[in-house]
Amino acid sequence: GVSVEDIYQRTKIDRWFLHNIHELVEMETRLRACARLEAADYNLLLKAKQYGFADRQLAHLWQTSESEVRRVRKEKGIVAVYKLVDTCAAEFEAFTPYYYSTYEVPAVCAGGRELGDVDPALTPSPRHPLTPSLLTEDETRPQAGKERMLLWIASSATGATRGLASRA
Repeated sequence: GVSVEDIYQRTKIDRWFLHNIHELVEMETRLRACARLEAADYNLLLKAKQYGFADRQLAHLWQTSESEVRRVRKEKGIVAVYKLVDTCAAEFEAFTPYYYSTYEVPAVCAGGRELGDVDPALTPSPRHPLTPSLLTEDETRPQAGKERMLLWIASSATGATRGLASRA
């Protein structure tokens, strides 16, 4: 193939975009190397979703249905989480925040529970309506390769729980 530098010299498209496109092409190559959906392990499916591949695209690559990809993905526990974007950058109260979806690797907290796991005492019920959309995560990232800390808060109608976790 043609190198990122060659494409840059011919098109003057910013190298940052070219490197991102190159990563997508490499990921698609990895996906095509997997013969079928049943052979795709958790890590490959998660990485595909993190790279932005839709279930429909994966179904096309593996010659199966979109609903089958979705079923297998969910069976493996790979589901989107929703994050709030504060449109006012916390400078003042936001009346127009919006959400985006993303796929994450769960972080393990003290006690062995995964980040986002809900305390059994806080499981959803008519008396205690905790929903995943109420889970929030704030994260501070130090330099690459260093441990990072996560602060998580699970809100509910009857209170909130907080936790601190670390992951490399």
